[in-house]
Order: sequence, then structure tokens, then C-alpha cells
Amino acid sequence: MPGGGPPAQAVISVRRSLARVGKESMIRKQHKMQQQPVTAPSELPFLTRKEAALALRMSVTKLDRVIARGDLRAKKHGHAVVVMASEITRYIEEWPDVKPRASQ
Repeated sequence: MPGGGPPAQAVISVRRSLARVGKESMIRKQHKMQQQPVTAPSELPFLTRKEAALALRMSVTKLDRVIARGDLRAKKHGHAVVVMASEITRYIEEWPDVKPRASQ
């Protein structure tokens, strides 16, 4: 072996295996998130960012943007950011109603 490195085929094989494992891990993580029951906001006084994002069916990043815009108020509890359940209900009630399409 010139240069003392592993053969190219072995490196490619290892990279493919790692990519496959990473993809499977991501799929398992997504499946696990879909299986978690979503607690109704009224059952808890406040929710963590992750719980609030699940309740609103959005990503944590999107939730952070909504909070940053001021559309949803959040509170700090130590190092954690929490959202009051009543605030989630208020935010949902402010969403616009769906208008029916005109029949053609």
C-alpha cells in the first residue's frame, strides 16, 4: 500500500456504512417523535420549547422565530425557556380562519 493509508475501496465502504447508520438513526428519531403523544396544552401550566413545538406541530427553530417576532410570549425559568399553555391557546385562536374557495 503506497502512502501507508487504507485501500480506497475500504474507505468508501466505511463511509457508506456510516451514512447508512446515520440515515437509519435519523429515521428512528423521526418515527419516535411521531409516536409521542401530544399533551393538550390545558393539562399542563407550561410547556418546554420542544413540547410547545410538538403541540403547535412545528419545529423548535420555527417556534423560536415565532417567539422572537413577539407573536408568542415565552418566559425564562432558570436556563429553560417555557411557554404558558394559555399563551399557546391564545396564539392558535389568533390564526386566521380558512375562507372557503369560490365554486367554479
